[in-house]
Amino acid sequence: MLHDFTQQGDEQADQLRENLSQNKQNRAQDVAETLIDFARKRAERADQLREQLADDKTKRTEEVSETLRGHRTQQEQLRQQLREDLAANQADRATDIAEILRTYAGYRGAMSHINSHNLQADRMTLMQEVTQLLQTFEAEHAAEAQELRQNLASGNNQRQHEVEEFLKETSAKRQAVANAQAERLRQENHQRVAQVQGELAELREQRASVQSGTEPRTVSRPAAVKQTGATQPRPKASAKPIAPKPTAKPKATPAQYLIGPKQVVETREERAGTGQIAADELFLYLIDFPGSLSLEELENRFGSSRLYNHWEDFMSLVEELRPGSRLELESWRARRGGRKDKKIGDVMPFLALHPDGVTIEELEQNFEANRNQLESYLRKLSESGKVRKNGKVYLAI
Repeated sequence: MLHDFTQQGDEQADQLRENLSQNKQNRAQDVAETLIDFARKRAERADQLREQLADDKTKRTEEVSETLRGHRTQQEQLRQQLREDLAANQADRATDIAEILRTYAGYRGAMSHINSHNLQADRMTLMQEVTQLLQTFEAEHAAEAQELRQNLASGNNQRQHEVEEFLKETSAKRQAVANAQAERLRQENHQRVAQVQGELAELREQRASVQSGTEPRTVSRPAAVKQTGATQPRPKASAKPIAPKPTAKPKATPAQYLIGPKQVVETREERAGTGQIAADELFLYLIDFPGSLSLEELENRFGSSRLYNHWEDFMSLVEELRPGSRLELESWRARRGGRKDKKIGDVMPFLALHPDGVTIEELEQNFEANRNQLESYLRKLSESGKVRKNGKVYLAI
């Protein structure tokens, strides 16, 4: 029974496999037919779409072409209309511009005439004001110059009076110092004479005692002093030779009493070649020469090399000790050619020393310069307001 059942099951299984295989073949055939039909329909639809797209493209091309032709026609019409309008407007503008130019030309002529008249009036007014201003300035400048000359003259007189008083006071001090020194020297001379006389008396007594073979008589120092009139005691002299008399101290200069006892005043020989001129040297020179300074005397006193190698420092010192002397020395140096590089820039101090003015011939003679250079330099000074010309002379302002 079991064998039959197994055999029956195997038969059913074989039958089932055959059925499944047959169904599979049928389904594959159906799918293939379906795909073939779909491909055929799709090809037909694609052909229809191609024909429709071609028809639509042709129609759109015709429509676009028609539209473009219409646009071109409309643009051409607009261009023609614009040309006509522009031509008409250009003619109108040309007429308007010509009218405006004619109106502007007339207005410009009228305004030019008015401006010319106004400028002429302003120029006349300005010339009058400038003339009046120059006259006022010249009057004020003349008054200031007169006042300045008066002040300079007054200051010069005052400085001269102060210098005279200072020199008188200095002379009195020097005389007092000289008198005191002379008195001291006289007293020292009397003392030395008394001492020498006492020593000579003792020596005579000793020589006499040696010749007679007796004991020398000793004279007490107070007695010898009393006999000779000496005022100071000295130790008893021996029989030795008399020592040479010491040299007297050099007489003190007035500058040592004026400057101070502790300051040592060097002589010109000691200071020569050591550099710039010191204040004490210049002070002694100013005491010896109370008048106006001379460049030749300064060269002889201090030497040309020291004087011109330190000229600026020397000028500052001179101006400090004697105000107003710098300008005079600068003028002297410019006239004498005291410095090798004589420049035309010294014209201004030279003019300041001549308040009455200097001609161009005098400047050319004193500075040995070309007249064209002098005139050019004086013109620059006039433009800067430092010099003015009055006739043929130049004046310092």
